[in-house]
Amino acid sequence: MLEVFPTGGMLWHYRYRLNGKQERVTLGRYPALSLKRARAERDRRETLVAQGQSPAVQKQLAKQGAAPDTTVVCDVTTEDVRAIIWRKKDEGFDAAAGNIRRQFKIGLHLILLTMVRKSELLLARWEHVDFEQAEWHIPAEHSKTGKPHIVFLSRQAIALFKELQALAGGSELVMPGRGSLTKPFAHNEINTALKTALQGQDIPFGSSRSLARSSRDRL
Repeated sequence: MLEVFPTGGMLWHYRYRLNGKQERVTLGRYPALSLKRARAERDRRETLVAQGQSPAVQKQLAKQGAAPDTTVVCDVTTEDVRAIIWRKKDEGFDAAAGNIRRQFKIGLHLILLTMVRKSELLLARWEHVDFEQAEWHIPAEHSKTGKPHIVFLSRQAIALFKELQALAGGSELVMPGRGSLTKPFAHNEINTALKTALQGQDIPFGSSRSLARSSRDRL
């Protein structure tokens, strides 16, 4: 499938169903990836699906430098890890829930760098982030204005997205929520994190754009 953006950019995607779940993986950008090569990439991933493997998960593992047959990946699911993390937090062991808190810190940093709305970050999916072109394509359904737009990413923003990718555990979401790889964090959770991060700072808490403007003025 070729997705065409209003800006003229085009991305090849492969949609498939595995274990009753609809998934999608990005193959590459057109015309850098020709139709012939896109079909070859699709065929290669069809073979993986036929073997019961998820091309999307394999792609995430490859980016993280992990072998597909790594024991810990096969035996321990991300849901298992998340359940342990949040149980420790609920029991008062905040230090054991560090990775999830790190997601909030990275999210705040990205909001300040890109001046996007919190909802746009919470709904972001990896298929919309193009590391090679340093672009974040925000579709119309995620935009408050109802219009798609592109956020051009700095080197710092790219590094933060890559760290979030490592913390996402193979989820299609940039910031998967508590106890789920298919649902994003709730607005009130990141709002609480933002308020905590801004305690003692002379920065008014409000919309992400207000935060970005306030921080920019202080630099």
